[in-house]
Amino acid sequence: MDDWDEEKVLLLIQLYREKENIWNPRNENYKKTHLKVDTWNEIGDALASTGEICKKKMTSVLSSYRREKAKETNTHGTGKGSAEVYKSRWFAYDALAFLNERNQPRKRSNTVIDDEKNVNETSAEEKVDQAEPRSAPIPPKKKQPTD
Repeated sequence: MDDWDEEKVLLLIQLYREKENIWNPRNENYKKTHLKVDTWNEIGDALASTGEICKKKMTSVLSSYRREKAKETNTHGTGKGSAEVYKSRWFAYDALAFLNERNQPRKRSNTVIDDEKNVNETSAEEKVDQAEPRSAPIPPKKKQPTD
């Protein structure tokens, strides 16, 4: 079994960061499994280990990072003083900060409608949505029984 000291884990994180095809879903080779296996084997060779062991260790490191990130996120809230906000002191936390951008939504571009006919026409559903809301009818009052 490999001995993973802090220095070796930080080197693993550095190599992981350089190989975007194993962590960045926007990378063109992200879905190519055979390339991921080759990449993990390269990382394993650089660390005098196997790709499989390095991948398992990175999975563990990422799990710890998610846990630390959740602790930090959960302490941010209204009414909490700066003394109550959790700040991670885990040695690998800052080294993994590059992953925060991984799950950001992509910027969307506006589409241009070329046909003026489509711009001027309004569908029946849109007309209903634009109509003023109808109020529910008021039910009649119940008559009180007379004795």
